[in-house]
Amino acid sequence: MADWPSSPAPDFQSQVEYLDRYITVEFDDGYQHVRPAWPRPRRRWRLHYSVLTEAEKDTLVNAYQSYRGQRFTFDDPLNGEGTFTVVITKPFGLRRSSPNTWEFEIELEEVW
Repeated sequence: MADWPSSPAPDFQSQVEYLDRYITVEFDDGYQHVRPAWPRPRRRWRLHYSVLTEAEKDTLVNAYQSYRGQRFTFDDPLNGEGTFTVVITKPFGLRRSSPNTWEFEIELEEVW
């Protein structure tokens, strides 16, 4: 079971990005050698939650407070590719969308 709450679920505005870095060596004769810097691409999730109740918002804010600055596990809700070890890379964004509902955004990045 993952550490990050699976409920509430993020909405359709959420996205996953694959990060990949390469090392390029250029030789005097103009040839280049390119190779991956990492054994596999890392993932970065931008999660967007909308129409949250006060209790759901509190669940996400409490999860942020518990895991900020730490590694924790997270089940990929977008592709269902499994459970990943992640860190929070940006503080969360919070906005009241109506008198009774909230929107919450956060960014998580895979670590090894």
